Amino acid sequence: MKLYDGVMRGRVAFDLALDRFTAAGALDHLALDSAGAGKLRIPGAVRGHINAEFDLRGEAGDFQRVFPTWIGAGTVSSNHLFMPSFNVSEQLARALMINEIGEMSAGTSIAGVTGRFRLEEGLLSVEDLSVEKFDGLGHARVERGWIRFGDEPVMNYTATVTLSPEATEQVKSARLLFGAITSLLKRENRLTIPVSVTGGVRDPKIRVDVSRLLRGREVGK
Repeated sequence: MKLYDGVMRGRVAFDLALDRFTAAGALDHLALDSAGAGKLRIPGAVRGHINAEFDLRGEAGDFQRVFPTWIGAGTVSSNHLFMPSFNVSEQLARALMINEIGEMSAGTSIAGVTGRFRLEEGLLSVEDLSVEKFDGLGHARVERGWIRFGDEPVMNYTATVTLSPEATEQVKSARLLFGAITSLLKRENRLTIPVSVTGGVRDPKIRVDVSRLLRGREVGK
């Protein structure tokens, strides 16, 4: 069947006595902007398309009422996502006190995503999420993160961003005010920086933990 510009394949079974369902299958090229503007009520928060394989069960009926009863898990992938409400590169540049790094234009772009997900009680969590070309910065890894849906959806993601050689060169050429980072760059060719994105999906808060970066390196000496 067609679903939000994509196609869903698989099987669905209904228990009419209990008003419940089970489903298993795959989604191809589902448009997140269309889905977000529809049932999930977060229009424009994420743009792009995803593919997924899933097993799902729960109550059948009005979506807003029954969605918290759904339980499921599976895998997800995408070859392009865009989040227009925030820019990670801008926040990283500010934290490192440099003028430019990655893609400084409005929004955050992601060239590729793969990982696992789980849905339970309205909480969509991801594990081992691999992110390629994260806002022009390099590769990112999310061990675990989540979005809780409701009247005001909120999220909590902490990523470890490994800067690409190009982004690392931007840091080196900026002559940082952080003497500790300058020393660190003399020992290592690439930096790994913790970044967290938390709060409302429409206007999240971004934190670049440079202090944790330095503490981690001091411990590892």
